[in-house]
Amino acid sequence: MKNTRRQKRYKVDSTNIRGTIILANYLKINDISIGGISLTTEKRLTIGNEYALKLQGKDTQLTLKGIVMWSLLSESIADSIGNVIPIFKTGIQFMELSTEQENEIIKFIEAHKKEPEEKIDIYSVSGNRLFVRFRLKEADKATLQEQDDYKVKNISLSGLLIESKQALKLEDKIDMQMALPDNKIISILGRVVTCTMTKPVESESYDIGMEFIDISEKDEKALKNFISLLS
Repeated sequence: MKNTRRQKRYKVDSTNIRGTIILANYLKINDISIGGISLTTEKRLTIGNEYALKLQGKDTQLTLKGIVMWSLLSESIADSIGNVIPIFKTGIQFMELSTEQENEIIKFIEAHKKEPEEKIDIYSVSGNRLFVRFRLKEADKATLQEQDDYKVKNISLSGLLIESKQALKLEDKIDMQMALPDNKIISILGRVVTCTMTKPVESESYDIGMEFIDISEKDEKALKNFISLLS
């Protein structure tokens, strides 16, 4: 799809068009057990929220579901220009594990764990085995995926302006989904070009300008049909 910012934009506030952005946060693993994982994050995760978690090993990748059980401020660091960044430690409990997934976690731990001072048989049948935590020597990165809802404020064939409670970094590439009035769901890869905080009465939100960088021919056709109705 050819993108250009010269495309005419149309206001769609009255149509209440909404969608979701899929955010991937890259995190450091502190330790892991068969029952859960401890991570270092740059933002506090909401206790009780569910996330999709991907663990990347040297030869394997696990995709698991988890729920945040705790999230505590660990320290604060300064970046290269002096901004103070809070660092949190977060505990996530794995959810809905099948026997196959439990076995995959065990193999993942065996392949990447640091050797403890005392040998522990994590294959043994024990009521305590879920609580034995291991530090990893190689696979110390994880990807946490979360979804955030947004409202479309205006749209064109090359991009859109959305309202979101989540601030996004300029130039980040974001997977997006948008629900059109006929219940047609289209998928778009967008690039963040602007992000401005607004100040409503209840809570802060952000106006975010997105440029489309990839969209399928089928979804592009559906988008064109929708925009033709607006014009």
